[in-house]
Amino acid sequence: LVDVPIYTFHGSVDSIVPVAGTRGMAEALEAAGSSVFTYEELEGMDHGIWETVADRADVVKWLFSQTLANR
Repeated sequence: LVDVPIYTFHGSVDSIVPVAGTRGMAEALEAAGSSVFTYEELEGMDHGIWETVADRADVVKWLFSQTLANR
């Protein structure tokens, strides 16, 4: 996964899926030298962060800029 563009988000107080798993994945990818991985932890937010993330123009732009040629 080191070379796969990943942009992931997690609410810091997620009561459904523990944030520790995403933090661990972020640490592992960083340690492996990934330069195409981005992790944002949304402070004070619970599990339902999708609307917050989907409304961000920068996230939509990143999503639609991905191509197989980028890999």
